[in-house]
Amino acid sequence: MKGSPIFWCISFYNEIQFLKSCLSALPRLSIDKLILVDGAYRSYPHKLPYSTDGSLEIAREYADILIETRVAWNTEWEKRNSYFIGTPGSYYVVVDADETWTGPRPELGVKPYDGISYNLLLRRQCE
Repeated sequence: MKGSPIFWCISFYNEIQFLKSCLSALPRLSIDKLILVDGAYRSYPHKLPYSTDGSLEIAREYADILIETRVAWNTEWEKRNSYFIGTPGSYYVVVDADETWTGPRPELGVKPYDGISYNLLLRRQCE
């Protein structure tokens, strides 16, 4: 398939109530990669800096690449910058675990995939 892969980047921390629906809603083609990054930020209140609610087990089921930590991230930027592992020309879509993709699903034939663009349609999940 032509085009660069899309790296779907999901940041989470103890979000089992949202993570599975977030991940299962993403459009995924064979060239795409799913990167999940776990962990709390230093300034975020936490007992342990990594997920303990089952989120990691769900992430392991879905992720092409899972970045785990045993030390809290210094900042949100540090955590999010850990996504950028591709080559020049790669595309990245950053989605939080409490958001659900509601856009087209090209792998289901809903919209032709040109390898270049998606309309980003996300909605915040409610508890």
